[in-house]
Amino acid sequence: MQHYEQMELDVMLEGERDLKENIGVAVDFACRQLESQGLAAIASRQEGYGIAMQYYNSMAKSQKAAADAMKNFLQILPSGDSEAIFAASKLFDAANDIAYEAVLVASQANRIRTDLYRKTEEQEQELTPMEEYLESLDEGFEETGEQEEDNAGN
Repeated sequence: MQHYEQMELDVMLEGERDLKENIGVAVDFACRQLESQGLAAIASRQEGYGIAMQYYNSMAKSQKAAADAMKNFLQILPSGDSEAIFAASKLFDAANDIAYEAVLVASQANRIRTDLYRKTEEQEQELTPMEEYLESLDEGFEETGEQEEDNAGN
């Protein structure tokens, strides 16, 4: 019996791994689909936050619908199976909406991070005061190899 339970656990874990990989595929697909739309690049972190919040709010509405479906399910427990079927259907729909909205949030978050990363790469990095000081010191010194070449030429 122990061997059977272990096999069942292994199959369940493999199924969960496959599901997680498939969700990753769906998120990757949504990211590529979003890239192909040719949207304007995110100009600032504030704009990115606004876009992320818009999609997050949609996901939160779906989460609220799932919470309401669970409350309704609890309330109809004393009723018959047909009411439970309806409640489970509502929960299924709400959970499906959450998954859809979560993929959209992930794809928008990827867009935001990619655009902001590209923006920072394009901008010249500002030097810290310490780096500026060290660069000013470097200007007054010659490399050792250069001094030896100058002395050899004299």
